[in-house]
Amino acid sequence: SVYDDLLRALEAPCNDENYRKGIELIFKNLMLTFASLKIVPMDSKGKIFNPTFHEAVSHITDETLRKEEIAEVLQVGFLMDDEVIRHAKVVVANCD
Repeated sequence: SVYDDLLRALEAPCNDENYRKGIELIFKNLMLTFASLKIVPMDSKGKIFNPTFHEAVSHITDETLRKEEIAEVLQVGFLMDDEVIRHAKVVVANCD
């Protein structure tokens, strides 16, 4: 959840440059810690839904996307040594 909170903080508008740099530094250090533990975030957007890696929390119809393509990632998933340690929560397009 710290990853999610830091990501939201980085996406939010901020007028205080020092505050923003501090959040970026904390996020960078978290990612270095993850890397040392061989934890990597999943790149799920645009991929085809796979229940081994993803948890579908919503479905949409969008003719510009393929069947069961991930339209949006609501929560990033993580792998550790190719094992899922947190499923990505996603919005899936064009399901039957």
